[in-house]
Amino acid sequence: MSILDYIVKADIEKKSDIVIIIPTFCSAEITSRLIPVLREQTGIDFDILIVDNASEDYLSLKKNFPEINYVLSSENTGVCGAVSLGMELARQNGYEFFILSDNDSIILGNDSLSRMHQRLKENADIDVVLPKLIETDNSISTDKLSTRASVYHYFFARTSILDKITPVNPNYFLLIDDYALTLKAISCGKVLICGDVFYYHITFKPKYWQNFCMYLFMRNLLILVFLETDIKFRYRPKQFLHFIFKVVLCFLLSVRMRDFSYVKTAGFAVRDFLFRLENIDFSHIPANKYSVREISADEADNPRPNSNWANLFGNCYKIHSNYYDTDNYYKLEKQKLNQ
Repeated sequence: MSILDYIVKADIEKKSDIVIIIPTFCSAEITSRLIPVLREQTGIDFDILIVDNASEDYLSLKKNFPEINYVLSSENTGVCGAVSLGMELARQNGYEFFILSDNDSIILGNDSLSRMHQRLKENADIDVVLPKLIETDNSISTDKLSTRASVYHYFFARTSILDKITPVNPNYFLLIDDYALTLKAISCGKVLICGDVFYYHITFKPKYWQNFCMYLFMRNLLILVFLETDIKFRYRPKQFLHFIFKVVLCFLLSVRMRDFSYVKTAGFAVRDFLFRLENIDFSHIPANKYSVREISADEADNPRPNSNWANLFGNCYKIHSNYYDTDNYYKLEKQKLNQ
């Protein structure tokens, strides 16, 4: 089945050589906050393509922003499916460049997209340019060819790169597909990180500690390591070590929280990769007994700085945002969730 077969309805009018592809699913309010920010970009013309993953976001978005293009999918195929659909439509409609971003990721600076576009026009051998995440990439001060996996927020690419790489595996659904896409681009072309262009995207979400996301991280890392044939071998060991870390973390979390569901989740991730990779509805993933919630500074008791081990050794921790220059506090809830 082709990714284009998921299209139920589409309204696409090509007005530019550049298209920004934005997935949305039951998050019209978030998406509607991003579109005005994009429209503030100067020195560049582009179309906006909203890929609606079987929700009704497109109705209100088209009403409030009649200039946008949209496509409605028949199923929720996750971020991975929406992005794959958008990239194929970019190629089908003759766009020279495409840009990928989540609907809650904000490009900083009104001329940032223009500067990224200029990099591509000036360097014919560059296939993709990326901005830096303001929360983590301040150490890169000048343009640098990328040799590492990265997320694809404002992944600005020549559409011709789709002739060099295979499609991202549709079974990712959510998480790791961004790393896979960047590693494919690095393996088959050249990716440039722009030293003077930043974007903001929240780096910590409590849901990442829930079994659903832990499952996807582990299963999808196995997909990346063993099934993505156009990713060079030298990039695979690090991603496999990441998988091992996640498995060990599940065991430690099970001990720390007395919640065996983490171990079961790791087992399901391996089993589903080996035996039933396709058409999984995720209903078999067990619920967590504990959750993480955001709290006020007044509620915080001896918070620990954020790390991968924060949940193991402390019930309360803080995360500093470079973008907002604020501290956010989170607490491990000991009450059981509804099963």
